[in-house]
Amino acid sequence: MDIENLIAKQDEQSQLNVQIPKKVLVQIEGVENYVKTMLVGMVPVQYLIMLTPRGNPSIKQKFFEGNTLLVRYFQEGTIFAFQSNIIGLSHDPYPLIFVAYPKIVSNHELRKQRRASCQVPVKVTAGGRQYSAVMLDISKGGCRFAIVDASLKAPPMEEKDEVELLFRLFEEKDPLACNGIVRNTSLEDNVFIAGVQFVGLDHDAMSTIDYFVSNTEMWSRIKESISHMKE
Repeated sequence: MDIENLIAKQDEQSQLNVQIPKKVLVQIEGVENYVKTMLVGMVPVQYLIMLTPRGNPSIKQKFFEGNTLLVRYFQEGTIFAFQSNIIGLSHDPYPLIFVAYPKIVSNHELRKQRRASCQVPVKVTAGGRQYSAVMLDISKGGCRFAIVDASLKAPPMEEKDEVELLFRLFEEKDPLACNGIVRNTSLEDNVFIAGVQFVGLDHDAMSTIDYFVSNTEMWSRIKESISHMKE
């Protein structure tokens, strides 16, 4: 099997990518509307565990062993969906639903720009100060970075602040100096994370970022495909 077909096959059988606990929407066979519940656990490749939805008793009666359900959830800018079957129910000490681990998971990217996860060192300049950070992901539209500093007691920058980022995506290429505007921030356990929207990227910078994203996606798919061949 050539590599293109191998990658295409992997796309059709995407792995379950979910951070537990996760809020999900469930549509049970015989009910038109979705109901909200929570995915609370899993044993990979075997089964998933969800809380039994609260609410209308007539809907709850549809949750019985063997019935088919469609599950949807949102994560990192992507909507994931899969179909499965109920394989068991538990009522004590908590009402739980056990469903078969899905064989196929579809996804729909909502972001306008393709985005690649990464761990790239970046120098962030804001308010006349420079910080050492790690870039967590990047697209032609922007990026996220994290500053890990035990001395941080307050966010070093705020939404709408202007920043300058200096980083290198490829060893053989010159560093990129990109301007941006902070769009969101969080600070927890001395880790500050910010999302930045790029402003005024030139053609060369956009081309370099686009190539990096495409290259990262390709190698990620190849690694996943090789991993499945070894199973």
